[in-house]
Amino acid sequence: MSTRGDLGTAESGPPSTTRVVDRVLSIEHRAAGLVQPLGLVPYTVEPVLVRRPAREIWDWVVVPLEDDPAFRARTLAIPAHARRRIAAVSDAGIEFDRLLIAHEVPKFDQLPVGFTKNPGWEKELISRTVRARPERAVTGIDRVAAKVVAGLRRTAEGAAAVGGSLIEALASDPILIGAILVPGPHGDQEAVFEIARWDL
Repeated sequence: MSTRGDLGTAESGPPSTTRVVDRVLSIEHRAAGLVQPLGLVPYTVEPVLVRRPAREIWDWVVVPLEDDPAFRARTLAIPAHARRRIAAVSDAGIEFDRLLIAHEVPKFDQLPVGFTKNPGWEKELISRTVRARPERAVTGIDRVAAKVVAGLRRTAEGAAAVGGSLIEALASDPILIGAILVPGPHGDQEAVFEIARWDL
């Protein structure tokens, strides 16, 4: 699995709808049983705190993998089963425009909705994120994790948001998500796919 940053250029323009659809269908075909399509979500350029329904005890913070504080510090624990799934998706040759990671945070901490716009948002995330506790975890970026982010290009502001029905599909503990940009006349969206869950 790799990331390609195939977002178009001033010369080439944005990717055509046909090309985007072909990429999405290719992922669903080549990675059948490996990734789960989660639908379309709005594309934004900042990390977002996502409020989940009142019946849930966790909210979510979704950030690009490359901006995740634990990933950058090489302290992200990746369970063995998640590493195997990542490797299988990588071996299938799947390409995403970017990778996101969703973390759960206690709902009752009452984080302000705009907290990710403040300079100290990373420390807030580190201090409040519920830590994954896999039986077998690898601390740091091993060969699998390095392979996942090989070639990942950083966008100008480097962040993404997910919300609505997508959040309903997510379980607890971190989830690695692959995204493909879907340009639109009324705002860009992303087709998102669950790659690996830490809690399964």
